[in-house]
Amino acid sequence: MAHLTKEKLAEILETKPTSLGAVARELGYKGKISGSLSEKIRELAPNIDEVLEANRTAKAQAEVEGKKDAGGEKKAKKRDEKAPKKSKFPRDPKNPFREGSS
Repeated sequence: MAHLTKEKLAEILETKPTSLGAVARELGYKGKISGSLSEKIRELAPNIDEVLEANRTAKAQAEVEGKKDAGGEKKAKKRDEKAPKKSKFPRDPKNPFREGSS
């Protein structure tokens, strides 16, 4: 685990983490973040909550814009691929299953 300094914390914040847990993972911690560690991080970077919130909103906006661009094309392709397969054998009228299922 890395020693916690202002320089190291500033370097980690450049990677745009979205939570204190992500900051702790960048420092080498595993699992849940302890209260004492979060207190130390907040002492070294008093504005960290605003920075993390800004990173969260920027990430959410990027995801929304990405979904708007690629939404319709994928659905159209999937519908075309799911066309029922034609069989060389005729369908038995006593078959209880829906037509098109295999």
